[in-house]
Amino acid sequence: MNDFAGRSSALGIEGTLRACDWTASPLGAPSGWPPALAHAARFLFDAPMPMLLAWGDAQGVLYNDAAAPLLGTYHPGLFGARLSDWPAAWDGLAVHAARALGGAAFRVDQCLRTAGAAGTAPWLDLAFAPLRDLEGTVRGFTCTACGPAALPAGDAGFRAVADAMPQMVWSTLPDGYHDYYNQHWYDFTGMRDGETDGELWNAMFHEDDREHAWAAWRMSLATGAPYEIEYRLRHRSGEYRWVLGRALPVRDAEGRIVRWMGTCTDIDQQKRHEEALRQSEARFRRLAESNVVGIVRYRMDGTIIETNQAFLDMLGYTREDFERDGLASRTLTPPEWAEATARAMAQLRTVGRIENLVKEYFRKDGSRVSVQMGSITMDDPPTEGVAVMVDVTPIKEAQRALHEADRRKDEFLAMLAHELRNPLAPITAAADFLKVGRPDEERVRQVTTIIGRQARHMTGLIDDLLDVSRVTRGLITLERAPVPLAGAIAEAVEQARPQVKAKGHRLELHLPSDEALVSGDRKRLVQVFSNILGNAARYTPSQPPDGGRIDLHLRVDDACVTVDVCDNGIGMTPELTARAFELFSQAERSADRAQGGLGIGLALVRSLVELHDGTVSAHSDGPGRGSRFTVVLPRLRVEGDDAGGGPGAAQPAPPEQALEVLIVDDNVDAAQILAMYIEAVGHRATVWHSPGQALAYAAGHKPDLCVLDIGLPEFDGHELARRLRALPGMATLPLVAVSGYGQARDRDLALAAGFDRHFVKPVMAADILDVLGDVARRRATNPMGD
Repeated sequence: MNDFAGRSSALGIEGTLRACDWTASPLGAPSGWPPALAHAARFLFDAPMPMLLAWGDAQGVLYNDAAAPLLGTYHPGLFGARLSDWPAAWDGLAVHAARALGGAAFRVDQCLRTAGAAGTAPWLDLAFAPLRDLEGTVRGFTCTACGPAALPAGDAGFRAVADAMPQMVWSTLPDGYHDYYNQHWYDFTGMRDGETDGELWNAMFHEDDREHAWAAWRMSLATGAPYEIEYRLRHRSGEYRWVLGRALPVRDAEGRIVRWMGTCTDIDQQKRHEEALRQSEARFRRLAESNVVGIVRYRMDGTIIETNQAFLDMLGYTREDFERDGLASRTLTPPEWAEATARAMAQLRTVGRIENLVKEYFRKDGSRVSVQMGSITMDDPPTEGVAVMVDVTPIKEAQRALHEADRRKDEFLAMLAHELRNPLAPITAAADFLKVGRPDEERVRQVTTIIGRQARHMTGLIDDLLDVSRVTRGLITLERAPVPLAGAIAEAVEQARPQVKAKGHRLELHLPSDEALVSGDRKRLVQVFSNILGNAARYTPSQPPDGGRIDLHLRVDDACVTVDVCDNGIGMTPELTARAFELFSQAERSADRAQGGLGIGLALVRSLVELHDGTVSAHSDGPGRGSRFTVVLPRLRVEGDDAGGGPGAAQPAPPEQALEVLIVDDNVDAAQILAMYIEAVGHRATVWHSPGQALAYAAGHKPDLCVLDIGLPEFDGHELARRLRALPGMATLPLVAVSGYGQARDRDLALAAGFDRHFVKPVMAADILDVLGDVARRRATNPMGD
């Protein structure tokens, strides 16, 4: 007797399929079931069928004895359990059963993984169908095994081929259960047969790749799409190695996936090479980005593939510009460089390298940059190359400046020869005249007057040349004194008046009523303004009936004195205005050389004005629109100006305000005279001629003010100032520099060394009084010297 009823009673299955109902009638069918249906069901379960047969509904499932070897006798995971309670391993069967309960009849390939007698995982072709009563109502479902599904891994030929492959080969069922691995898999992983599924796979993945790998595999199972992914798999040595996993679905004639066939290829060495290459490229990029030269990788058509920041900076582009718009050498190259660039590229394709090519590129703003470059190709035949470029624009500009200076020097020498021959011609003619005949006294007087005038002209030319030479070598020393600037201008006008009168110009002076004093060398200031006035007269053409017009304006404010000399002459281009004060620029300004001059006058003007701590500039609205030259000089403010007194009228300081002044100068007379004057105005002076002795004295006495000569023995005044500042309590000690050099650079050096003021010898009494008064006021405000 079939023990189905006994098994079902023992399990106590409830619901429509109550097992106890099988013994309540001769057929043992559930109560309420048609006898024919119950008989058929009982017959099916009692028949000695060599196949799996299951019958059930949502409340449970029963199966016949033929299923025992496959499922395991009385398997608790399936037998008698509700569909909703089936374990995860049976999710596929539960879905199929629910589908049949919904009225569908279908066939499906399914793996039945159990702890069966052989420990195998059979792959069966199952048929599901709804079980209806006579009225057509679905009461349950049936499931029968139609036969085993095809298993390629079971073929001996397939196994032989798979074992011979260098890749790891595996096979899974449609739900992802692995049912085959080739020998290379076991050799790689060190696993044994039968240890090929479940949590072992989880443990074999590197923890950083596990989630990603499982997600990709689940996606392939769900969609049927081929699978390909790189991940790290544990080797039998315990280390993780990179593999490339691939899988393709195997489908039957009806398009159903019957299994997945996959491989794992060991790509660890390749990944190591790729990582080494990546690190090498990263190091190269860091090297390129840290380099001050431009580095460019390009295609042979001129398209730039990659560049470092130095090259982008060279051309004025940003990284965003390059990544958005790209760059091409042909669009960066000016048209006149296209032919030379084409020849260089042809050489590059032939010999694989070019060296020391100098060319220009357009910058983003339209300007140009000159580069010197070398380049090599990266492959053969060449498709890519690398170029290294150095910005040589400053060098090229310096070369152009040298060529320009050389050209102007040649023009100057030509002009000098012209200017010297002009007076020599009448002198030579006069000498020849005196040799012949017996000229009368009147003729001799005329000839000697001509010789004298031309000789004075030559003397003026030579003096200008000597002055320029002395200025450029820093050999001019100003004899400073308070100079009323209006008086110096009047004297310059007198010197320039003959030239102005000869050209028929009208010269007007616009002078203020206030006296404008400057500290300077009167002779040199007269030379400055006579040169500017002579320049205006020379380059203002005679204009009938009244000639040209020259205006001189003198303006005074609290800090400076400004002089403008304006004319309505030939004017200047912007390029010439920018270099009007450079040596030898006259030849370009002159419409013809009959206007005379060596082109050194304005250069001398600039040097002399700068020696006076002033500035000079030029302006013109363009050729034919006149010029304006502006000189700005510091105004000299003398104590007691408003009361009409001068430096000599200074009152002695009260005894309580007397200062201790340290004077350090190796010129004994100059130091003694300065000390006498300081004492005459009520202060105390101490003189040292040695900087070392002065430093020792200052450390012990802490003077209120130090007046230091720059050109000292042992060490100069700059070093003495730094050492004085370093003494305890003397960081804010007032220091005054005295020097025979008065250019702006000398003043800057003194201030950088720690001096508060810088005076050019000879030092004016007004300047010393100004410093003494400032120090006395500071000490009265802050007697502790903090």
